Amino acid sequence: MKILREIVSPLIAVLLAFLVGAIIILLIKDNPIETYRILLANSFGSMKDIGYTLFYATPLIFVGLAVAVAFRCGLFNIGAEGQLY
Repeated sequence: MKILREIVSPLIAVLLAFLVGAIIILLIKDNPIETYRILLANSFGSMKDIGYTLFYATPLIFVGLAVAVAFRCGLFNIGAEGQLY
């Protein structure tokens, strides 16, 4: 039951983020379904697209891991943005 709770909470957060994004897309008078289709197709449509997605996401993943390790040790790392640059 604990594992289910750990999966449901982030899933709800992602779905709410997509919903808020869809509302913003509607406010600028565009089609959110088409926008999300293009977003997902260009991110995960082929092996080349997945490679580019990982290429651009890797520095952000490493910065997130660095902050998580410091936070887990009881430290507050405020230099992550500078480390990214």
